Amino acid sequence: MTPTGPAESVPESVALDDATPENGCMYYLPGTHKSAEFERNVPISPSTGKLFKAYPEWNEIRPVVGAMKRGDCGFHNGLTAHGAGANMTPGYRRAMTCAYMPEGSTFNGQKNILPEDEFARLKEGDVLANDALTPRVWPQ
Repeated sequence: MTPTGPAESVPESVALDDATPENGCMYYLPGTHKSAEFERNVPISPSTGKLFKAYPEWNEIRPVVGAMKRGDCGFHNGLTAHGAGANMTPGYRRAMTCAYMPEGSTFNGQKNILPEDEFARLKEGDVLANDALTPRVWPQ
């Protein structure tokens, strides 16, 4: 979970292959977007342990499996705790993702998926306004 600005982002994922528990589909902790706080930001990490140290109350929430068929599209609140499992099959679990953010969202200081040159240019708190990387979807 990595909040990116003054309001939540809305990640979208389109399954290019079936996403199953066996090949590492997404899992979600329902309702966590209501108690997530920007002040308790937890960087993206392969270990979910940090998340549960910051939010010990979430240990009581049962995860929801986000299995999808190829071609399905899913959306969730960016503050909802989520993560994918390991692909334990010989096949693929490809997906196309996009995160929609409100205008005025700011850089939180974490590289995440930013290209090196954009990461080097940004300072924490800068508005994300690079039309090539974060184009405005609506209104035009």
